[in-house]
Amino acid sequence: MATGDAVDDPSDGQHWVLSFRAHHPYADLAALAERVGEAFGADRRVLWREGEMDSRARPPKPRSSSYCSVRWPNRGGSFEQALEDALAALAPLQAEPAELRATGGRFDFFAGLFFLRTMGVALPPALLARLGAAGVELQLDLYGGGAGA
Repeated sequence: MATGDAVDDPSDGQHWVLSFRAHHPYADLAALAERVGEAFGADRRVLWREGEMDSRARPPKPRSSSYCSVRWPNRGGSFEQALEDALAALAPLQAEPAELRATGGRFDFFAGLFFLRTMGVALPPALLARLGAAGVELQLDLYGGGAGA
């Protein structure tokens, strides 16, 4: 998606979903999820704690790590701008992720890009450098054939 493309207009055939995710072998990520949700102006989307039972597993078993995911609210505009804005919203929270990283945690922005026709995303070097400096991976999933949720 080039900068300036409308992302929620179904007539353009493009749509994106962006979430911040945290993974840790044992830490409770509930407080981090709440703070990220407040920074994003969004509700917590997914949270699980190491040791809790995973009822989706067959047979159910304890989760081997902790995880949270908070969706960035799609307010229109380009995917690139949303990534910039979400990274800026996380800036005041850098201390806790640094501590969690030191004990085995990792963080990423997960982006689902849905499209009907050819599209492109241009990520400026300065944005990639800020992601790297913040210790945040960028994971992209590309879905052809239509808009997703």
